[in-house]
Amino acid sequence: MEKFVLNGYESIKLDKSKTCCFSGHRKQHVDFSFEENSSKLFKLSLKLENTVEQVINCGVDTFLCGMALGFDTLCAKTILKLKGKYKKIKLICVLPCRNQEELWEEYEKNRYRHILSKSDWVICNYDNYFDGCNQIRDDFMVDNSSCLICFFNGRTGGTSYTLSKAKEKGLKIFLV
Repeated sequence: MEKFVLNGYESIKLDKSKTCCFSGHRKQHVDFSFEENSSKLFKLSLKLENTVEQVINCGVDTFLCGMALGFDTLCAKTILKLKGKYKKIKLICVLPCRNQEELWEEYEKNRYRHILSKSDWVICNYDNYFDGCNQIRDDFMVDNSSCLICFFNGRTGGTSYTLSKAKEKGLKIFLV
């Protein structure tokens, strides 16, 4: 099976009990930069890494990441870093559409492509963006996970939606 699966949400079989997903705000919805070495980013990164290790120690070995700019990218980088210490963990990038990065800055595209190349799987169902494809991606991640690691500042939007859906489905929630 290839690493990249288009139209493949149904073809990937995940052990929900050993799978965790991420949700958090994009870079434009926080009061700090995900690009600079700020004290807020350092604290968030440290808390995220500790939380990921906590769920790994509870038996989770697969992590689903939506790959949006901001918290998602930080999560993917954290999993790739921890793969050196925890050899069995897997990063699955779940894209809302194949051209997700089309309008991003070149340095963001390069980092995104690097993460995708280092991931264990890349899954998406659509070639192009359409209204609702992010929600379909988020639904897939929640439906196939037993826990959610979330960075939520109270704003409405995709993170709020995903957090509500995770609570409704009974996922264990870790707020960072």
